[in-house]
Amino acid sequence: MPVPNPSRLIPSRLTRENLVKELEKRKIQFDNHESKERLINRLENQLAEDVKKARIRIKFPLNLGWALKVNQKFKKKGARKRISPEIRILLEGYFLAAYNKINNSFKKKDHTFEGIKFSLNLGWALKVNQKFRKKGARKRISPEIRILLEGYFLAGNINKSDRYIVQDMHNELVQLAQEGKIKLEEVPKVSSIQNWIGHYTREHKQEAVAKKAI
Repeated sequence: MPVPNPSRLIPSRLTRENLVKELEKRKIQFDNHESKERLINRLENQLAEDVKKARIRIKFPLNLGWALKVNQKFKKKGARKRISPEIRILLEGYFLAAYNKINNSFKKKDHTFEGIKFSLNLGWALKVNQKFRKKGARKRISPEIRILLEGYFLAGNINKSDRYIVQDMHNELVQLAQEGKIKLEEVPKVSSIQNWIGHYTREHKQEAVAKKAI
């Protein structure tokens, strides 16, 4: 099964020439007479290491072993999650940050709240100017959060004792938000994480089947 990685590179879909380029770029030793399948395995193994050492582009480094359950901190069961001041200001104005679309018919005004900056049009809080998602529409999980979820998921594949359940993943994301490493509004609901796991699993099962068919 191809290993997920920040660059979304899937070795099994590369030509032999591109495989060689990727291996050389990463300074991975190989024999020119090796089969394509062997080259794919070498690149997939390196990508697995890249995932472990990845640095997410959201202003905080991830230490080696960050996804291991033994290194995580969890809140006590039943502890309530406080709504941050930033979220309250958005809720009070019914501002849907996910859309963040500017209507040029209004005068733009930049507003800054405790280090978070976003453009608001004059009259942005009026209900007539809001765009709402359809009932049941899901909030998209950001690329940074997907990388974290992939790390938790892969940690369980590498070592069964480090397997995360859905609630574990959610608790860890909340902890990162409380430490200021990610935005609280980016933390998906438990149900969204469950849906992501289902989609993620199906997607890579299909890729595994496609790889065998080659």
